[in-house]
Amino acid sequence: MHMKSRSFYLSLKYKIFILFYVFIFAITLIFGYYSYWISKKEVINRVSESNIGVTRQINNNLEYLQKNISDLVTFMSIDPFIQNLLVSNETEDKLPSVTFESLNGSSQLIVNLIITTKNLDFISLYGNTDIPLYSVFSDGSSDPGSFSTIRNSDLYQQALALKGAPLWFKLPEKTNLFIQNNIAPKLGMAKIIRNINTGETIGFIVAGINETNLQNLYLKDLVKSEESVIIVDQAGTLMTGMGEDIYSKAAKNPPFQDVLKNEAEGYSILTIQGKQALVSYSANNNLGWKVLYSVPILSLTKDINSIKTVIIFIIIVCLLLSIPLMFLLSFYLTLPLKNLLSSMKRFQKGNFLERIEIRNRDEIGDLSRGYNSMVANIKQLIDDSYILQIKEKEAEFNALQAQINPHFLYNTLEMIYWEAESADQTHIAEMVISLSKLFRLSLNKGNNYTSLAKEKEFIENYLILQKMRFKDDLNYSIQIEDNILNYTVLKLILQPFVENAILHGFGKKRGKVTISILGMRKADHLYFKIEDDGIGIDPLTLQNILEDETENETENETNASQESGGYAIKNINKRLQLYFKDNYSLKFNSELGKGTLVEILIPFNDQIKKEN
Repeated sequence: MHMKSRSFYLSLKYKIFILFYVFIFAITLIFGYYSYWISKKEVINRVSESNIGVTRQINNNLEYLQKNISDLVTFMSIDPFIQNLLVSNETEDKLPSVTFESLNGSSQLIVNLIITTKNLDFISLYGNTDIPLYSVFSDGSSDPGSFSTIRNSDLYQQALALKGAPLWFKLPEKTNLFIQNNIAPKLGMAKIIRNINTGETIGFIVAGINETNLQNLYLKDLVKSEESVIIVDQAGTLMTGMGEDIYSKAAKNPPFQDVLKNEAEGYSILTIQGKQALVSYSANNNLGWKVLYSVPILSLTKDINSIKTVIIFIIIVCLLLSIPLMFLLSFYLTLPLKNLLSSMKRFQKGNFLERIEIRNRDEIGDLSRGYNSMVANIKQLIDDSYILQIKEKEAEFNALQAQINPHFLYNTLEMIYWEAESADQTHIAEMVISLSKLFRLSLNKGNNYTSLAKEKEFIENYLILQKMRFKDDLNYSIQIEDNILNYTVLKLILQPFVENAILHGFGKKRGKVTISILGMRKADHLYFKIEDDGIGIDPLTLQNILEDETENETENETNASQESGGYAIKNINKRLQLYFKDNYSLKFNSELGKGTLVEILIPFNDQIKKEN
């Protein structure tokens, strides 16, 4: 609040100075941030493309490894010696265990190939016996699992459902379904063995490779500090990984789960435990496995963080260099404004002829021209207000027709009223009381404005008097909406038109005339309509009613106009022009033999206000 009040009293020169500095700071900040953002985006795009390529290569290697293992196990399963052994008619108790030496030449070659290539670290062959017919470990693990336990497991049922296709899974360290004494976690593959002649299931084979061997073969040289590569299966289960353990950190992260479910390749920026990471991924088409390569965003943007330092340096240099330029600019901008302010002070002291010299064609020049125009308009308004006061006084004098003491006239009318009441002259009494109300409303305590309710009452009393004169020949209706009766209008704005309707409606011949008066609100204006079905007004007379008075008009003509129309319509038109300028409408439409229509439209937003 204190800073706000201090800035309120700063001169325009200092405000421009501060605004310019804020503008320079904002521009350089936006430009620097945009440059940093573009650079960061470009780095991320390039790294993501490179990392997607790495995940594709890992997938290709995995497909090659899986194919090799699957092919070797298949070759061993269809080896004639193994097939004959499994389809042997010997009973389960007498089915012999198989040693490496008892294998025939081709089977020994396959086992040697499996072990020596390090594609597998263990293999177990099961027939109908609880213990495997053949089992070998290359990493020191021992004690293969019993086939009866395996046969009751979900993994075995899954392998049966695949009908000879390989089933891949993860073997945890230590005791598991297939190895009782497991030295290291492994990736396992199992499949049933079918009789090549009948297609019947005759055996079961399971094999595996240590995770460390797999990592050393395909992942070790790819992962740097703080980076991570993980491999998940089709269900999203972690098979293996190397580097940062992002799987356990992000396993419950919905965006990470969306990445695991995405079957296409691509990249995504994820927030893992408060840190952003670029995760690139691609899928294995054969098994549905997915390789994810995670790199911290912070490590990618280290080199472009220098842009921040450059931005700060540019901001400081721009601010320092702009100081002299800013002083010249502020002086040039504020000098015409100072001249304008000096002229305003002279105008405040009463010099209404004050003007300033305009030398610029810019906004300040427009402001100076507007100031000169405003001074001229104010002087004109002062003159108009003076004229308006004179016109209103004349209207009041014309309405009274003489300078009559109101108290004297009220008392006289009251005396006539009681005399008429005493003489049982009810008709005369009604005329006197209507005339008294008419007189009171026309004076309106000297106010220039009156409410529409009082204007309506004035017209009603006037028409009551005229009705007494014309009797059944005159009919009238007054319909002014109730919701506008509390608005104020110029005093005696409608009565002259009603009087004109009677004057020109009857003319020199008597006949029946109906007058209707309507008042309503239309948008931001008040709308009035005075309509009669009298004899109408000829064009020449209508032109004389609407035209302004000229200097050539004689005093007798003016007085005659005023006498015939009360508040002369010319006078009303003048008052409307003085009060509302061009923001009003007065329309006459008359046709001989059909009648006359008068429409008035005046604003109520500025000049017309609700009466307190």
